[in-house]
Amino acid sequence: MSNREIIESALKLSPPEKLFIVESILRSLDEPNKEIENIWIEEAEKRLQDYRDGKLEGIPMEDIFKK
Repeated sequence: MSNREIIESALKLSPPEKLFIVESILRSLDEPNKEIENIWIEEAEKRLQDYRDGKLEGIPMEDIFKK
């Protein structure tokens, strides 16, 4: 079924059915991408370890918000 056929079929639905479809699609877009989430977790852990090992320095919050 093509995208056009899906849209044409969806437009024939009742308003509550359309709402269900739209909400389902939007919910699927909000699901985190596990691969990207794992990459960020690894990066955060690496940065924390580098900070603890003295390879990185922290920046005071006041300095960050001055900019």
